[in-house]
Amino acid sequence: MAEGIFRHKVRERGLPFETDSAGTGDWHVGEAPDRRMQGTAADHGVDITDLRGRQFTAQDFDRFDHIFVMDESNYTNVIKLARNEDDREKVEMMLDVLYPGERQSVPDPYFGGQDGFEHVFDLLDRATEEVLKTRNMKGRLLLVPSALAEDNARKQFPESTLNEVYQLRSFIAERAKTARRFLRSIGYSADFDSVQVQELNKHGQDNNKALLQPCLNGQDIGLISEAGVPGVADPGGSIVREAHALGIRVVPMIGASSLLLALMASGMNGQAFQFHGYLPRDQHELVARIKQLERHSKEQNLTQLFIETPYRNDKLLQVLLSTLDGNADLCVAADLTSSSEKVLTRKVVEWKKTKHLIGKSPAVFLLFSGFLES
Repeated sequence: MAEGIFRHKVRERGLPFETDSAGTGDWHVGEAPDRRMQGTAADHGVDITDLRGRQFTAQDFDRFDHIFVMDESNYTNVIKLARNEDDREKVEMMLDVLYPGERQSVPDPYFGGQDGFEHVFDLLDRATEEVLKTRNMKGRLLLVPSALAEDNARKQFPESTLNEVYQLRSFIAERAKTARRFLRSIGYSADFDSVQVQELNKHGQDNNKALLQPCLNGQDIGLISEAGVPGVADPGGSIVREAHALGIRVVPMIGASSLLLALMASGMNGQAFQFHGYLPRDQHELVARIKQLERHSKEQNLTQLFIETPYRNDKLLQVLLSTLDGNADLCVAADLTSSSEKVLTRKVVEWKKTKHLIGKSPAVFLLFSGFLES
């Protein structure tokens, strides 16, 4: 009954919590709840007819953050399966939330009359309500990668990511308009009138905690990057740091990363590499930085990765070609995952022989001046 009541409260409030129940023995595996228990729950608007008994296992410690037991016998049997202190700390008596330290057991109503079932329902109703108020029932921060190409956005994500995103009703993004456009492109069908999209840094970095308030209230939030993956060359990193500080679970979602795709396709060193984000805009600083990256690549066998604002791609390419040694390897990976995708790796001296324009396509630049064993 406790699972049914808790599940009912969670669904009513739109909270993202997973609930389950299990016995410590195998006597009722596969069976439905007692008919009197079903009737009592139904009288209070709680449907438990679909519940079926199963036995508690050690794997439940990995699935759940809190494990509530009904009596001392349950407590002893569950603790026996605990593998470490972290497992043991998850276990507590259900009624301790109402009567701290008294270790009271939930009465067994099965050998009494209807009043016994009503009494148990009342206890569990109050206990589950207290759990929702007092336990760390925070929502999660889901890091949602953006699509690299709009012409096939939905195909770039596995069903597991899409299904998680479709359930979200709260987002943080750099721009609400582009976030909504991205969500529609991957099949998100919720009415945006009922969806909250908060804009990152719109009111300054000091508002990160306020942006995460839905998580503190028990609601999942999706963090969407303007391009690429949240937190990588992206201001969303400050939100992720704040989430960790607030004890909010951070969940990176599966999706395409232009950096890894470019590295995979470059033929350069994939065991030692560094990402530098955007290089300096000042011409003298840019040239000095490129020479430094080339030197470090040669000394440490590093692949150097960096990016540029699309409208400045061709200018950066020209500075690279005029600065780098002719034997250095340079890769440009543009329009990744799209129908116009192009990945070219050549010696700088070869790049200079032909005129290449990247245009305003999203691109990743890779540089390698080290030595790769064949």
